[in-house]
Amino acid sequence: MPSKCGNIVKYMEQMSPQRLSQKWDNTGLLIGDTEQRVKKVLVSLDVTPDIADEAIAIGADMIVAHHPLIFKPLYNIRRDNPFGKLLYRLIQHNINVFCAHTNLDSAVEGVNDTLAKLFELKDVQILEPNYVEKYKKIAVFVPVEHVDKVREAMTIAGAGFIGNYRDCSFMAQGIGTFKPLEGSNPSKGQIGELEKVEEFKLETIVPESELNMVINAMLEVHPYEEVAYDVYNIENRNTEYGFARIGKLEEKIDLVSFAAIVKKILGLKKVRFIGDTNKSVGTVVVSSGAYYDIARIAKMKGAEVIITGDLKYHDAREILDYGLCAIDAGHFGTENVIVPVIANYLSEMAEDVQVVTSNRSKDVFMVL
Repeated sequence: MPSKCGNIVKYMEQMSPQRLSQKWDNTGLLIGDTEQRVKKVLVSLDVTPDIADEAIAIGADMIVAHHPLIFKPLYNIRRDNPFGKLLYRLIQHNINVFCAHTNLDSAVEGVNDTLAKLFELKDVQILEPNYVEKYKKIAVFVPVEHVDKVREAMTIAGAGFIGNYRDCSFMAQGIGTFKPLEGSNPSKGQIGELEKVEEFKLETIVPESELNMVINAMLEVHPYEEVAYDVYNIENRNTEYGFARIGKLEEKIDLVSFAAIVKKILGLKKVRFIGDTNKSVGTVVVSSGAYYDIARIAKMKGAEVIITGDLKYHDAREILDYGLCAIDAGHFGTENVIVPVIANYLSEMAEDVQVVTSNRSKDVFMVL
């Protein structure tokens, strides 16, 4: 039986948690029904009329994109304007639309981590954290025969993620005791008699922001009428998130040669660059999409070159004032790299869903 739209939403929110989205952003399920069955997903950078045509042509039930379909406030939805017509078309063909934007830029294995991997950067770190995640530990006592079901429900709800690892938990087996009293409805044992049950103590870690969802998911599948569980504060080093990444090349290289490498790796027709063409660069900042004000922090962290997109004239001047170089690989060029990553991830997570990457995603700019 095919997955529901809600399952795809959960998988994407595990990859790109909503809590990482900027306040001005619009992410998540923007069109859709979480209960709708999904057989085919189309992954693209944008949601355009051309992408909608592609989704309809291949029979996709859902589009997963990076750029939000609905971004500015909507005051009407009319078929006699281009955007209203697009929304009508998607809804009429029952195509769900999920978008992961700034949260995917910051996420582990997101857009900027993907860029860092493509350029084979070493010792990669977040340039400037913009979100710090606090964690809790939850321990629940589960009968042996139900422990995998409970563990899976908690993981799907957001527990058990440590860095690049998921489904992280610890189980210790023992004997649980309880005596059902009058008015109870025990799944095991008799009222008034002491019951001894083989149980696992299941422990896992959960982001503080998702604790209630994990507890609710656990309670929903747990067989006991009264569930024994504990929540602990932990003092582990908290996980940091942020947009840009900084790392080092294996060897230093002159700016012009590095710009040519960036162009080749990203499959671009052109790149723009600024800085001393005789300078050798080795410490690199990658910042997907449009450039934002990072020259000062990049300089402070020892960067020599910034790879970004949509670099404006005055921003370029400021970067030069800090003695840095920059390569403008474009908005599309620095973000389209995430499309196959999303597709591979969803293919692994939703094995009963066919996941297709768009062959109509393209840069809006042409080069003469």
